[in-house]
Amino acid sequence: MQKLKVVMTKSLLDFKFFLSFQLLLSLSFCFLTAIVFAQKARNSFEVSAGIRYNDYANYEDRYGNRSYTTKLKLKGVSWGVNANCKIPLANSWQANIGIGYYKYSFNKISNYNPLFRTTGNGRTINIRDPIYISYGTYSYWYNTANLKVEIERVFCVQKKFEGNVGINAYNFITYSQRYKISNHATYKTHSLRYFAFASDFTAGINKRFGKYSFGPQLTLPLIDVWKQDKIFLEDQSKTRMKWLSGIGINIVAVRHF
Repeated sequence: MQKLKVVMTKSLLDFKFFLSFQLLLSLSFCFLTAIVFAQKARNSFEVSAGIRYNDYANYEDRYGNRSYTTKLKLKGVSWGVNANCKIPLANSWQANIGIGYYKYSFNKISNYNPLFRTTGNGRTINIRDPIYISYGTYSYWYNTANLKVEIERVFCVQKKFEGNVGINAYNFITYSQRYKISNHATYKTHSLRYFAFASDFTAGINKRFGKYSFGPQLTLPLIDVWKQDKIFLEDQSKTRMKWLSGIGINIVAVRHF
């Protein structure tokens, strides 16, 4: 019965990941359609840079064939930059489509071994070593390229000030991975693969300076779904997920045409 429960839980996570990916494809189709039918409106170009704190979900982890599991708690501070084309839709709504770089980080690790009642701040990683030394990482991250789509509402706050609220969807593709094993050593891998899906809510305010506007933007993560990593002897076809936990801030610059 327990085995059936585990299988059903994993299937549910994969199904949610599939639905999230299908949602992104649907939004992309809608936004591309908007491009075709909104040619008369003036577009704008946006560059944003931001940082985000994530409190990832706690979960049990079993490394390889070990007879015991550890309880992992992962947190991370990630940052990225994006360049987006802002396409007017109807009234004050607009679609944003862009690409960018994102350092997807897990840089605070806590683990607890209930069998031996010990705690630690790292994860064991699978590095081939000629003298069979066991290695661990206390901080790791994935260098990723992302595709972003967003639906956004813009409104006037007062003269020369505009407010904005929106919902974003991201696809992340990792092309290199980094695992800190000491203060002076980082283990590097280069694997090109689909890594994660994420969605967040944003709210900000911009001040207009002629054809330009600048301002801060608050980010509230809604969902993150990321692939597991074989360096931890995990199945990379399976995913992990978190809801809501986190906060971030962006600095936004827009060129209006």
